[in-house]
Amino acid sequence: MVVETFNEVIRVIKASIIILTKNAGDGFERTLEMIFSQKYDEEYEVIMIDSGSKDNTLTIAKKYPTKIYEIPPEEFGHGKTRNFGASLSKGNYLVFITQDAVPINNKWLESITKPLSDSRVAGVFGKQIPKENANPMERFFLSQFYPERRKIRYSSQNLKINEILFSDVNSAIRKDIWKRYKFNENIPIAEDYDIAKRILADNYIIIYEPNAGVYHSHNYSLKTVFKRFYHSGVSLKEIGIFEFNSPDFIIEGLRYFMEEMNFLFHNGYKKWIPYAIIYDFCKFFGMFLGKKGRYVPTIIKKKLSL
Repeated sequence: MVVETFNEVIRVIKASIIILTKNAGDGFERTLEMIFSQKYDEEYEVIMIDSGSKDNTLTIAKKYPTKIYEIPPEEFGHGKTRNFGASLSKGNYLVFITQDAVPINNKWLESITKPLSDSRVAGVFGKQIPKENANPMERFFLSQFYPERRKIRYSSQNLKINEILFSDVNSAIRKDIWKRYKFNENIPIAEDYDIAKRILADNYIIIYEPNAGVYHSHNYSLKTVFKRFYHSGVSLKEIGIFEFNSPDFIIEGLRYFMEEMNFLFHNGYKKWIPYAIIYDFCKFFGMFLGKKGRYVPTIIKKKLSL
C-alpha cells in the first residue's frame, strides 16, 4: 500500500518478518534470498534479532535490507525475544520464521498472511518439508504433523497436542492479537503452543496452510532429542497442554510409534528401526522426566539444559 501526503510517498508496511539468529551458518543466505524475493502486493520489512553470533551470520544479513538488532546471549528467550522483535515491528501482520527455514517459493509470504484478512483468524502456520539430508524419523514426524491437507482449528477444550499445534518455525499472527496475548516468557520452549492454546480458548481460529511451505528439519542426536523433549515436557506441563498419564496420550503415542515402524519397514529404512526405537524412547522418557521436572534435582536440571 502506498499513501501520498504533501507530495511525499509514505510506504505502509503490511507484514513484519521476524527472525531470531545465532550462528546461523552459510545456509542462512538462502533463507534471506528467498525472503527478499517474495512476490507480495504489500510492503514488508525484515527484522532480525541476533543473540551473539560468532560466525558470518551478521555479514550475510548486512547484504540485505535487514533491520538488525543485537542482544547479549544471556538475554535470549524463545518467548521473550520474539516479543522484543514484535515490539519493534511496523506491520499489521507478524511473520515468524527460524534462521534454518527456507521458503519453498516466492508466494510463501502471501500464502501465510492472506488468511489473516479474516478477523476471525488469529494465526496461520505453514508446512514444514524435510531437507534432503533429513533422517527417516524426522521425515515421518513432519509427514504426521504437517500434512498436505489444509486444516482449520477452532476452540479446543481437550487441549490435545495435535489440536493446538502451532509452530513459529513458520507462522504468522495478527499484531493486534499478539498485543493481547503475547508470548509466554516464563517457559523454556513451546511458547507457540501456549499462545495457540490461549487464542483458541477465546474462540479465534488458527489455520494450517500447507501452501505456505518451508524446507526445515533437524537430525538430532540422542542426547539432543532427549534434552529437547525434556524441555517440551516441562513447558507443556506448565501451560496445561496435556496430562502425560492420560489414556488418550498413551494411545496416541503407541499409534505414532507403530505407524513410524511401518513407515520405516516399507520405505527402505529397515536398518534404521533399532536406532528409531532408541530415539523414540529418548523422546518419551525425556518428556516424562520433563513433566516431573519439579522433582528433578537442580544439578541434574542444569545438565539437561539446552
